[in-house]
Amino acid sequence: MNKSFRNFLGLFKKDRTLSPVPPESSAQSVVFCGRRFQFDECGGSDQVGRAIRNGSFEPPLPQFILTCLSEAPGVFMDVGANTGIYSILACAADPRVHVKAFEPFPEILKVLEHNIALNDFGDRIAVYPVALSDRSEQVALYVPEKTEGVLETSCSLEASFKGNCPSHVDVMAQTLDSLKLKEPISLVKVDIEGHEHAFLAGGYQTIQKDRPILLVEVLPPAQFQGLQDFLSSSGYRDFRLRPQTVIEAQEVTYDAEAWNHAFVPPERMSFFLKCCEICGLQVQRIGA
Repeated sequence: MNKSFRNFLGLFKKDRTLSPVPPESSAQSVVFCGRRFQFDECGGSDQVGRAIRNGSFEPPLPQFILTCLSEAPGVFMDVGANTGIYSILACAADPRVHVKAFEPFPEILKVLEHNIALNDFGDRIAVYPVALSDRSEQVALYVPEKTEGVLETSCSLEASFKGNCPSHVDVMAQTLDSLKLKEPISLVKVDIEGHEHAFLAGGYQTIQKDRPILLVEVLPPAQFQGLQDFLSSSGYRDFRLRPQTVIEAQEVTYDAEAWNHAFVPPERMSFFLKCCEICGLQVQRIGA
């Protein structure tokens, strides 16, 4: 990591004051997946906040993350942390869990830090205001056209992810490998709007060293060949996470019922299957 970037990260990671709770905060106590915590849905503009208040969001991913971290507490990496739902759920799973949250979009970063502060999780969630990619440099983060009354959370380093984006902001990108994290990572969630393949490429050495379970969003604009190349070279297996069923697949494809996939190393397969069973998920294996 070069000196200028190391200094840049230091401004955020060391003794950083999280965004204070504003007077107009619409934070409320919610119960989601059996855990109670504080979450600000930004006056109803945060679609994630509305969803968790109504009791359902991206099933079965939240419950699966809670189960994994309850069964084996460790370091959870939240790549594309958004307004913080998965980082907060991870901390709520077990007091021994620590989180590394990556969110480059300044507008969303403020809400993420605000939600962390609401729950007093600042000592357990390290916030990195950068994008994880396959290169370390300043990059353009493309921002879709704003919808009135909606907090925009679908920014991407992929210019074509949502068609023609009218604007962009310059952010810092970094590879996971260059961060040289000391603590082994046990679980990763990555949702970065079609740029997941680049994260995997830039974090390949770290992933090979720690062998975490990877929870990866796969939408139609995804670079499927890049995801498949990662699986082929790393030995990981692909499982599509539908709300009630987990389907092992030989090839990474888009599944309208399973936006999130689990990439699982063979040595953690028994743990993965155990967590599926605890969550009440039926698993369909190849050749079974």
